[in-house]
Amino acid sequence: MGGLLALEGAGALETRGAAGALVRRGVAAALGTEVGEVVVRVVSGPWSPDQVARWLEGARIPVRLAVLTQRGPLVVSLWYRFDGRDLWCATRSGADIVQHVRADPRVGIEVAPDLPPYRGVRGTGRAEVVTTAGAATLDALIVRYLDDRNGALAADLRRAAARGEVALRIAALTLTSWDFSARMARQEDRPELPELG
Repeated sequence: MGGLLALEGAGALETRGAAGALVRRGVAAALGTEVGEVVVRVVSGPWSPDQVARWLEGARIPVRLAVLTQRGPLVVSLWYRFDGRDLWCATRSGADIVQHVRADPRVGIEVAPDLPPYRGVRGTGRAEVVTTAGAATLDALIVRYLDDRNGALAADLRRAAARGEVALRIAALTLTSWDFSARMARQEDRPELPELG
């Protein structure tokens, strides 16, 4: 599926004049956005924009977030939630990634499992630090990722958040998908990870 697909806001339309303005307002109303606001762009891959959105909403695996540092690229794995428009993560206010995002908001993302069959979503976006949403974002992530068996970890995370938690909002997403499910079977008879004993 090539080319630019829906889930993109009216700002990308190239129509001009009064007719173009009417089209942009109609598309923005249909998407529930403001005129000129880009929501999510899906630029390639086998999945439709709806499938990409369902993957981001339903996959309970960390996002791999690539940021730029003075030493070069850095990749971190963070819990996330997708609100239909942006990805939201939480981290300590003093974490290195916060400083990196403030220095350069351009990021790369990937949401994909490590085990075959390989499939997922990757792309780029712009990250911003939202200081007022840290605790609420962390609470939503704890509900999303942890069950009752991990109550002690949830309590530890909430205690640590009291010392300063911020949210990372990743917006202006441009995404692509890939899916080898039709050509690649699960390999359950071989371990994927080493035993570290």
